[in-house]
Amino acid sequence: MSQASMFPDAIEVGIIVLFHRKGKPKSETKSYRPVSLLPTLGKILEKLLLERLNFHLRANNLQAANQYGFTVNKSSEETIVDFIDEIEMARSTKQHALVISLDIKVIERILLYGAPAWANNITSRQQRLLNYIQRKFLLNITGAYSTTPTAALQVIEGITPLQIKAQMESILVRVGRLRSDCNWEGSSFLYQDFQQPNPPLIIHRAIFDLEDRVSIVSDPHTPAEAIYTDGSHLEGETGCAFCVIQNNVQIQQWTAKLNPHNTVFQAETVAITEAINWANSKGISTSIWSDSESALRAISSYKSSNPLIQETQQALLHNLSMQLNWIKAHIGFLGNEAADNLVKQATKEGTHLHLQARNVI
Repeated sequence: MSQASMFPDAIEVGIIVLFHRKGKPKSETKSYRPVSLLPTLGKILEKLLLERLNFHLRANNLQAANQYGFTVNKSSEETIVDFIDEIEMARSTKQHALVISLDIKVIERILLYGAPAWANNITSRQQRLLNYIQRKFLLNITGAYSTTPTAALQVIEGITPLQIKAQMESILVRVGRLRSDCNWEGSSFLYQDFQQPNPPLIIHRAIFDLEDRVSIVSDPHTPAEAIYTDGSHLEGETGCAFCVIQNNVQIQQWTAKLNPHNTVFQAETVAITEAINWANSKGISTSIWSDSESALRAISSYKSSNPLIQETQQALLHNLSMQLNWIKAHIGFLGNEAADNLVKQATKEGTHLHLQARNVI
């Protein structure tokens, strides 16, 4: 196919199946919903071509900076913020700003996602307007007297005021996507304190073999020599640990205490990464066992944008003979129980390891 520079007709012709809509007359055309069934081989080839094209664009930095749709780690919120910034720049320099809208949905997105652009410095007039809009719905929902204060109605229904929602959305987008610091009600939100999503790894799909080296199927017979990892959040504290078992004897251990805001997923991932790094530094080819299925699935994913996961993938790709395995927790496996006891100690007295909070978006 690549040599002929053409897509074969035989795998792009679909079979159309008509599904009758329940309750509609069978004699009318509009009573049927057509579904086109394309050949599976054609879908696989299209997916393969798309992956290769996206890899080529990312690897050679060929994607346009102003393209937001169908682009990794970009969203319509960034479109709106950049759009508003361009208008403000034109106004400040006394220039004209011309906007051409080719799709009515652009206006809908501005109305839906506009808060990140205008709610950062929300005015008292905007707050009153948002309260006025929300108040009418609250009165209808509660059936309360028209003299009932808006704040009381919001408390009764447990509904967050619209201006607070708008400010929250603004902070989430600015800190999480635009990487800028924000202040709200005396609290500072620094983007350095949060994980920022990265583009997918610039690794060719053909050499990314982690799907085959990460097993999610629990093996009832664990090896005599292996590394076991664990992460936990207990009594408001987060910790992670790994231990090395050899001939049913623990010969090495590592523990760390994370920040309280760090998640169990982060703790599990850090423990796996540290275990891989330790094995790489010793030149050991062994298997690593974790009871976190979510972390293992993320590590085996080619498209992960989580920086912690990407760091683990890079470390694992440096040791081609290392295998990651899932183990069922708390059923008596020596290594798993040892790692569990270590992580409990880590939440109380482990060496502190600073780790950014999970990304805000």
